[in-house]
Amino acid sequence: LALGMLERMGVYGAAEKWRGSSASSDALRTALDATCVALLIGEQCVEGVQRLATPTVGTLLRRPNGLAACSVRRILHAFADQSTNLFQAQVASGLLRDAVDDDERVFLYVDNHMRAYTGKETLRKGWRMQSKRAVPGTSDYYVHGVDGAPLWRQSSPAHEPIGVALQRVVDFTSLVLDDAVTPVLLFDRAGSFPATISALRDAGAEIVTYERKPYPQLALSAFDQRLEFRLLSRPKEPTLIRFTEAPQRNLRAGRGRCRRIALSMPDGKQINLLSTSPLPAETLIRRQLARWGCQENQFKHGVERWGINHLDSRRVIPFPPGTVIPNPDRAQLEYQLRIANGLEGRIRCGLARLAPGEPRHAELDAELARVLERQRRLAARRPQLPKRAPIETTTLASDLRHHDPAYKAILDTLRIALANAETDLASRLAPHSQRPREAKKLLAAVFQASGQVKVSPTHATICLAPAASRGERETLAAFLSEVNDLRLSLPGDAARRPLRFCLDVSRG
Repeated sequence: LALGMLERMGVYGAAEKWRGSSASSDALRTALDATCVALLIGEQCVEGVQRLATPTVGTLLRRPNGLAACSVRRILHAFADQSTNLFQAQVASGLLRDAVDDDERVFLYVDNHMRAYTGKETLRKGWRMQSKRAVPGTSDYYVHGVDGAPLWRQSSPAHEPIGVALQRVVDFTSLVLDDAVTPVLLFDRAGSFPATISALRDAGAEIVTYERKPYPQLALSAFDQRLEFRLLSRPKEPTLIRFTEAPQRNLRAGRGRCRRIALSMPDGKQINLLSTSPLPAETLIRRQLARWGCQENQFKHGVERWGINHLDSRRVIPFPPGTVIPNPDRAQLEYQLRIANGLEGRIRCGLARLAPGEPRHAELDAELARVLERQRRLAARRPQLPKRAPIETTTLASDLRHHDPAYKAILDTLRIALANAETDLASRLAPHSQRPREAKKLLAAVFQASGQVKVSPTHATICLAPAASRGERETLAAFLSEVNDLRLSLPGDAARRPLRFCLDVSRG
């Protein structure tokens, strides 16, 4: 079912187009099949392919004895080394075209997801919001459609600012889509700097983001418009927001101005939105406030369902010479200086509590002199240690590494394609269900169902026996009837025989 959806989306066509000499057509197709099936049944990584080693694996993968996990890794590594960027770009292009709105705009949520690393290699540190500190790892910038479906991922071992990622999104969008389609980027405060906003506007994109404080606080009477909407988490409790078009924000330095929309939230707090889009304020507010439910929940779903935090590739490569990094020697000096400053403060407090002439007075005075001398020596070293320096001039020159992004990019492209296929199928299943919000759970039972396959010269029939109640089986019967109208076919089938799905009536 899912492999037929991926074939319909053009994922296998893109792999065949760009495989080059990395593997034979049948070997690459089987490796992709095995990886996708392992992800679909909840294994989250390529190593889960070994869970497919059952007596029926030949039928499932259409290859005698299936394919071992080590073989899958070898084939995908060779494919990644040769065609990663081209394969990823073609799949992302198809998803991006499908996300274009009717009014010749495409709304894109852009945000980073910090993938922490706890292994033995030395990686650059980046800020992880959940930990409230910088940790070793890689920053992944994800682009999601307006409904929350992931479109593509950018990897940044150097933890580049979000403004760099936003510019790349605009460049890729303009390359894929017609000039008449305008990208509307929605992101958080991390990118709401005047230079970033003006650069994106000049590149032809429209933006919606939150304004960074401080900004003028308006009186409650100034919010002259009302907006009511319902959150999916609280469908029976409407949320009321008051808003107004506040005076425009001056971006300074000759960059011009942008719209400022002030919101009064239900808890009484004021939040400002900045935008360069001419769309109605109500549309921009709804889109931006939906970002948390659409994108942040998709991050959570991606971690728990598809394993986007998996390292996947353990092969490391050095950073190229000339890469500018935070100077570790300067960071160590600043750390020692903070310790010395704290020690000075504690000594001075101790001296302040002593009466004149007490014996410990001379001892603390001598210790204070030693601490002040240490502070002087550390401060004297500061000018010789810049905050940032080329990697080859630092103590990390021989240690700092990052993981080869090519192999993981292939797997994450498959994860993104599968997430979109799952969403498409769930949206078809939900109208037939009495519990539409649990459509993906029921769909997971379908992916894990046993069954029988019968192949004829004109079609292939898949008779499923999922673990489901009577009501769920009625739902699935109606759903599979709708899926049959799509006339899906399996990748690699030269005859392109349509797939027909049905339920095993003997298990009713």
